[in-house]
Amino acid sequence: MNLLFAILILFSFTRDHKSSLQLVAGRKSARKWDKLFADEESIKKLDEDLMKGDEEQELQTEGHIEYLNMERRKKNAPKPTDFDVDDPHEWMAHSQSTVGPTMIFAKLKHIKPNGEKLVRDDTQLLAAQWRELLFTGGVEVTPYDIEWDTILTTLQRGWNGFQLKDFLLSREEVSKVTWNEVDYFRDGEEEKVKEQEKKEEKKTKKKTKKKTKKKTKKKTKKKTKKKTKKKTKKKTKKKKQDKTEAAKAKAKKDL
Repeated sequence: MNLLFAILILFSFTRDHKSSLQLVAGRKSARKWDKLFADEESIKKLDEDLMKGDEEQELQTEGHIEYLNMERRKKNAPKPTDFDVDDPHEWMAHSQSTVGPTMIFAKLKHIKPNGEKLVRDDTQLLAAQWRELLFTGGVEVTPYDIEWDTILTTLQRGWNGFQLKDFLLSREEVSKVTWNEVDYFRDGEEEKVKEQEKKEEKKTKKKTKKKTKKKTKKKTKKKTKKKTKKKTKKKTKKKKQDKTEAAKAKAKKDL
């Protein structure tokens, strides 16, 4: 064990990291650390010293590599054949999304495959399950249950968008998938979804109308109350003035 440790120490000293070794060789006083980080030039020099001997690839962060991949894809525009897309309209709608981040919405059926009604907890569970399944298949997504029956999936690597869309449409729980404002329906679900959306729109309109009516009624009531209060105040003031005038007249008469 001691021999292995000695070999490792010897190997580390053969690398051209003189400045790095100076930093970690022993404890530094607060004054020395202050000197190292005294100004921007000192920090820059320290940073350069630490990077000496490292390969360019070793210095790249995961985020930087991801950025370079996106820039490369923008310069070398992907083709429909790269994604097995035959429909030119579909390609036109999503081609820009294949070179950077994108998002896809999945609308769920209100009745689950087991016949039970869908609730928010089911949607949250599905979102977590999909993330794991997609990760296993090499697609990293971040899902959000934005509504009790809707899951938003975000992709940093938009080139996995077609794969994600196909995955969502393969799920029995899904009724509709929306990507870049283009709707995709599972077989036999289009009419059902449109009918459901029509009912929801009607319900929303009715709710909004009721809310507006209630608000108007409340506003009118408030206005009437204010008007009545003002009228009563004016009447009381006049009554008080009349009383004062009568008192003055009586006093004058008595004199």
